[in-house]
Amino acid sequence: MSKGLSARASAVQHTTLSLACAVVAAVVTQPVASAAPVTAAAKTAQTEFHPADIQLKHVRDAARRLRSAALMLIDDVEQRDMVVTGEPMIIQPIPMKDDTHPIGWAQKMEDLGPALPPRKKWLDLDMAAAGRLVDALQQETDAVQFPSEKNDKLAPAWSEVKSILEDTRSQYRNLQDLTQGPTYDNIKIGQAALSIYNNMGKLDKPLKEVISILRSRR
Repeated sequence: MSKGLSARASAVQHTTLSLACAVVAAVVTQPVASAAPVTAAAKTAQTEFHPADIQLKHVRDAARRLRSAALMLIDDVEQRDMVVTGEPMIIQPIPMKDDTHPIGWAQKMEDLGPALPPRKKWLDLDMAAAGRLVDALQQETDAVQFPSEKNDKLAPAWSEVKSILEDTRSQYRNLQDLTQGPTYDNIKIGQAALSIYNNMGKLDKPLKEVISILRSRR
């Protein structure tokens, strides 16, 4: 009886060991999946990418922030007396600008009647923020480095970028004079700030052109 159980147990162990060996062999002989092939699009992206792409992104980020800062300056000089509209508990300002052209904006400002003088506290804060961003934009632009073989092709678009930045610095210097106080000319302040706002929008076209030239293989 004991010998029969021992023989049966030995047979079970032998069968289990055989199955385990078969599983290990199957795993070892299983072919390893090869890495996914690199697509043509991926190769093109790797070939066309240039470090200046990151530097240009920093330029666009600074321009976007400066555009927002210019909008705050415009809001500073557009404020008017509060009026009750609709429900008595809902108080809103008189409608603001809907024209981004300095001359058209000035006309609409006059049509709406005299605006309140800007609050010095907010005007000073917004001017300081805009000034830091003008400097940051200049620094980011100066840091961009192009491959020497593309300098000639990039020259027209990059010259346009620099021209826009120079006008922006000029408009900011004008704003510094206009915001000294104690009295303020809302129209002139708003026009100078709107010029900066528009300039940041104008940067988009030449910057896209620069990126396109950088990524081209020619």
